[in-house]
Amino acid sequence: MNSESEYEGYFEARSWGQTTSEQHFWYYDGLTRHLRFAKGAGVLEIGFGDGRFLDWCRSRGLAPVGVEIQEAAVAKAVALGHEVYKGPFSSSTLAPGRQFQMIVCLDVLEHLTINEIRELFRNTISHLAADGRYLVRFPNGNSPFVGPHQFSDSTHKIVLTPGMMQQLTKPLGLQVEHAFNDRILPGPFVKQCRRRLAYGLRSTFEAVIGLTYFGHIVPLDPNVFVILTRLPEERGDGTSERPAQ
Repeated sequence: MNSESEYEGYFEARSWGQTTSEQHFWYYDGLTRHLRFAKGAGVLEIGFGDGRFLDWCRSRGLAPVGVEIQEAAVAKAVALGHEVYKGPFSSSTLAPGRQFQMIVCLDVLEHLTINEIRELFRNTISHLAADGRYLVRFPNGNSPFVGPHQFSDSTHKIVLTPGMMQQLTKPLGLQVEHAFNDRILPGPFVKQCRRRLAYGLRSTFEAVIGLTYFGHIVPLDPNVFVILTRLPEERGDGTSERPAQ
């Protein structure tokens, strides 16, 4: 897995020491239409960075736990009162049997190799509740506009797609439940109006490209979210599997 030496100066370069989490809460609030959080639900975040998602979870009555490879990020989160652990995540990081409704990896998987991604899921799946889900976000390899997101970070190792996530995780008992664009409206009204217009144009372009080349609409934003759930046989509910996009 990644070592901290690969991220020398990363925390400072991203200005994570000066981040004010509240200014980003609108973004995570926008995700709630895709998520089902019960009050007090446990959330495990791998690679929490500046801790803004941990802060949001706590502010919304959730119980977040974080794992991060960078010592500066761990120190910041500890100072904010979060339960966090120094990564990389392994089978011994958390007590056996500890369960979470959601395991979150935001902008993490692209920093790993294929084998490291498989290892991460193998080590975390025992902590996923039977009805729990993974939420992951990464630069969208299906998008013709992925370049600035994928190649502006020297620590990125792999280009991913929702289909690749299905291929990598199905042998572990997981499936892609949903893949969707990173299109979340900002708070101020004027920004919302501008963004709605931009999103409308992008959706039109996306539909034309998808239907022309693939026969169905494929998320084409530079970043993509993927929700993963246990396969029906793993949950024992007999529901049918959904294909990846």
